[in-house]
Amino acid sequence: ETVPLPDPRLKKLNVLGNHAIFTYDGRWSLVRLLREHVLPETAFDTDGNPGSQLLEFAIPTAFNPNCYRGKTVMPFERKSQPVKVYMRLTMGTPVEPPKEGELPPPGEEQNKTVPVPSFPYMAPQYQKR
Repeated sequence: ETVPLPDPRLKKLNVLGNHAIFTYDGRWSLVRLLREHVLPETAFDTDGNPGSQLLEFAIPTAFNPNCYRGKTVMPFERKSQPVKVYMRLTMGTPVEPPKEGELPPPGEEQNKTVPVPSFPYMAPQYQKR
C-alpha cells in the first residue's frame, strides 16, 4: 500500500494524511488547471464527446511503513512510482427545472454541453509585413 507524498516542486498539490488535493485559486484558475493537467486529444478516446478534455494528475507516493510486513525499509527505499489519476472534464450550462406539473420543452431535458477549448500555451510570433 502507498500513501501520497508531498513534493515541493508541485506547488498546487496538498497532502493531508491519505488525501492528495490539487488546489487552484483566483482568476483563471480553471485555465491554469487545464494547462497543467490536460492531455492532448490524440492520447485518449473521446467516447463520442469531442467537447471534453481528459486531465491527468500524477501524485508522488511512498510505501506506507505501517503496512510493510517485512523488515523495516530504509528511508530511500520508501519512494514508489507516482500514481496517475485521470478525470474527464465536460462543461455545460444548467437547464432550469420545469415547474411542477409542466414538462420541459423538447430537447431541453438535459444540460447543454459546452465544448472545453484547447488553450494555446504561447501566443503566435508576430511577423511584420
